[in-house]
Amino acid sequence: MLNMNMPTKTLAPYTVTQTTRPTASVVFGDPPLPDKFSESVVQFGSRSYKSSGSAITVPTTGVSDLQHGSVGFWFYVSENYSGNKTIVEFGANDNDTEKYAVYLQESSGTVQAFLSFPVNATSSGTGATVLSTNLTTGEWHFLQLAQINQASNNRQIHLDNNSSFATASYKGNIIDDNGFIIDPNGSLSDGDVFFDEFYATTSTSEITVPSASLSGQTGEVFFDGAEAYVPPRARGTVKIARNRVTGVTITDGGSGYVTAPTVTFSIPYTDTGTTQATATATVANGAVTAVSVTSTGVYPGSEVSWQLTTTPWTVNDHNRCGLTAPLGAIHNLADLSGQNNSGILHWSGYRNISAVTADGSTVAPVTAIEIRVFADKRNRLQDRTIQLTVNGSAVGTNLAQSTAGNLHTYTAAVPANLTVGGISTLGVDTQYRSGTQPHQDTMTVDTVQLLITYSTD
Repeated sequence: MLNMNMPTKTLAPYTVTQTTRPTASVVFGDPPLPDKFSESVVQFGSRSYKSSGSAITVPTTGVSDLQHGSVGFWFYVSENYSGNKTIVEFGANDNDTEKYAVYLQESSGTVQAFLSFPVNATSSGTGATVLSTNLTTGEWHFLQLAQINQASNNRQIHLDNNSSFATASYKGNIIDDNGFIIDPNGSLSDGDVFFDEFYATTSTSEITVPSASLSGQTGEVFFDGAEAYVPPRARGTVKIARNRVTGVTITDGGSGYVTAPTVTFSIPYTDTGTTQATATATVANGAVTAVSVTSTGVYPGSEVSWQLTTTPWTVNDHNRCGLTAPLGAIHNLADLSGQNNSGILHWSGYRNISAVTADGSTVAPVTAIEIRVFADKRNRLQDRTIQLTVNGSAVGTNLAQSTAGNLHTYTAAVPANLTVGGISTLGVDTQYRSGTQPHQDTMTVDTVQLLITYSTD
C-alpha cells in the first residue's frame, strides 16, 4: 500500500535569519572628454594628451626648481601635420630666461624635429640640434634628454633609443617645477600632436641613459596625468521605498555635461521577482540637477526568512491517499506495466505566522518561497505533484521532480502581490506515484515546511 500518514517525524525549523542584501545603486554616464585629452590615439592606458590649440601644463609636482637628471616622453605627430611649431617646453637655465623646447618644421610633407636649448646660464640665447631630418608621422616616438656630466653640464639625447647624438654643453637644468608645457604658443591645431608618459629622474649623481625607454632609475617620477584623469561624473544615492526606486538624491552634479548623461541603476541581486529601474537626467550649466524615475523596478533589500511548519488538513486519510501497488502480484507480462498515483494531500495551517507578522511588517512583499518536504519514499516512489496553493487552489507550476530524494527543497514562484499579511493563505499539495519496479511498499510524508523570505525595506 502507498499511504500518506500522519507525520511521525518533524524536522527542526530553520533558525529565523535576517540577511542584508545589496540595495540599488546608480551610475551616471561620463561627461565629454576635455579637448586636451584623446581616446583615439593612445600609447599607454586609456587616453593621451592631445594638442588642442592652447597651452597644456603637465605639472611636475614634487620636483624642486631647476634640478639636473633626465627627462623623457612619448610623442605622436599626425600625418596631416603642417607648419613650423614648438610642440613642448621644459626645464630652464639658471634664471629662467630660456627653456628647452622641441619644435617641428614641415616642408612638402617632410617633418624635421629639433631640440632648442639654453646656451647661457643667466642670460638669453639658445642653440639647436637636429633630432630627425625625416620624422615618421603617424607613429609614436620616444625622446630622452639626460645630463651625463654635472660638472661640465653635458647632455646627451636619444630619440627612439636607437639614435644617439653627440654630447653638447647646455647651460641649464632639464627639469624644474614649472612642468612640461605642451603647445606653449598655442599654435598647434587640434590633434596635430599627441603626448604620453612624461617622466623625469631627479638623481643627485650622474645619469646613465637607460637602454630601454622607461627602465627604472633612482629618483624616477612619472608626471603623466592623462591615464589618471577621472572624468567629473555626477554621483547620487538611490531612494527606495517598499523595494521600489522612488528617486535619486544628487550628491555631486559633476561638470562638463553638454547633454544629459545616461542613468543606469544596478541590476537586482536576484532575477526572481525583480526588475531593473530606469530613469532620465536633467542637466543645467553643465551639471546634473535632477533625475526622473521612469520605471521603479523591484529591489529586495534587507530580508528576513522564517521557517513555517504545519500539519495536514486530513490526517491518515487512507481513502484519499491509499494506493495498491501496481505489481503486488505478478501473473503475466501484463502485470509488468503501469503506474498508480496516490491521492493529493493538502498541507496548510502553518504555524509561526503570528511571529512573522509581530513586527508589523504585514505589507512587506514576500521575495522568495521554498518548500521543504521530508518523506520516506523507500527508494521506489516518485513525486507526482508538489505545488504551492493559495486559499486551497493550486498556483504556479508543478515542482515535482522524479529524482527528488527523501529530503528535498523546491523553489516556488512568489504569487503576484503576495505580502507577509497573506502568507496564512499558503498551502502545499503533495502527491506521489509508484515506480515501475515490482514492490508493495508503504510510504510516509513526515513534514512539509515553507521558508518564507520577505524584505524589510
